[in-house]
Amino acid sequence: MNFPFRKGSKVYIAKKENKEMRITLYMAMTLDGFIARDDDSTDFASKNEWKSFSAMLKKVKYAVIGKRTYNIMAQGKEFEKIKNCHFFVMTKEKIKEDNKSITITNKSPKDLIKELEKRGIKQVCICGGGMINSAFLETGLIDEMYLDVMPVMIGKGIPLFGKKNTKKVTLELKEVKELGKNEMQLHYRVKK
Repeated sequence: MNFPFRKGSKVYIAKKENKEMRITLYMAMTLDGFIARDDDSTDFASKNEWKSFSAMLKKVKYAVIGKRTYNIMAQGKEFEKIKNCHFFVMTKEKIKEDNKSITITNKSPKDLIKELEKRGIKQVCICGGGMINSAFLETGLIDEMYLDVMPVMIGKGIPLFGKKNTKKVTLELKEVKELGKNEMQLHYRVKK
């Protein structure tokens, strides 16, 4: 919907802000495209990367993760370190969770996003693992990506996208930011 506004003697037509949810993929990764080692270790991620990731989650306030990522974060007590963020854990397994900032769901990516939009949520971060990243990319739901590239190659591990994407995805580089010595953050917009 458009509405007019006056600036000086000219009348402009401004577009009403799009109220759709923005879906952001945010991951730390090695230069060769892995988000974790085979044993789930992310020891290559730096303190600067963790600081950037935590700041994004505090800003967005909502994150979607898979069960494997949930287990890793629970073991590392990472949910306690990230305040003011609600996590939605996608899994088909039943998990008993007492933390009120964690919701377990078996919904598909599209159904979960519809539910979150009904709740009035305007932005959510997709934070892995690779299979969750793939599911959201494959359904065309990701609007932007923040990839924190660490200066290491590990040769094997868990890839950024857990299965091959069958769709062509074109990205537009929006920003490159230095996180620390030899560490870069790439911010891409997904062209739709």
